[in-house]
Amino acid sequence: MIESILIGIFSSLSASGLFLIVLFKLRPIIEISPEIADQSNNDGPCYAFKFINRSKYQAFDISIETILITPIQVPGGPVNHVKEVILRKSHFHELGGFSPKDKEAHYAFRVATFDDLRSLWISDTQYLRINVVASHALSGFSSVQTMVFNTKSQIKKGKHRFGNNLNVEPLE
Repeated sequence: MIESILIGIFSSLSASGLFLIVLFKLRPIIEISPEIADQSNNDGPCYAFKFINRSKYQAFDISIETILITPIQVPGGPVNHVKEVILRKSHFHELGGFSPKDKEAHYAFRVATFDDLRSLWISDTQYLRINVVASHALSGFSSVQTMVFNTKSQIKKGKHRFGNNLNVEPLE
């Protein structure tokens, strides 16, 4: 009798654990380009960030936050001064799943800011952080991907290459 109850409990816990592991694996895998594309021209500053959904499943409810952080020394330790970098669009409803056969690259997207990063980023102690939050439609599990740009040398004049490539190529 007790043996049957213990087997039932163990089986239920194992099945639940396996189900959660499978759902956990369905989380979106968003890759962020380690380079910022400087597309500024005579009309003004323009900087772009590129992302690729590496999961084979669609990502939903994508939110992006970009902040410039300035560590400030105060008595008792450092404090971070945070300035939001305003993106032209920071929320997307859907992003396609990754497929090398997708010739239109529905799995990739770019966002831009018209804030002048080169003039805002004035100190070697400052750094830029971008956070991307995305959810899987079926499981509801979210993933948070973060990229920290430690130096302004990660800003490259040009634009991100199309498709499954996160590099910046010079403008023609």
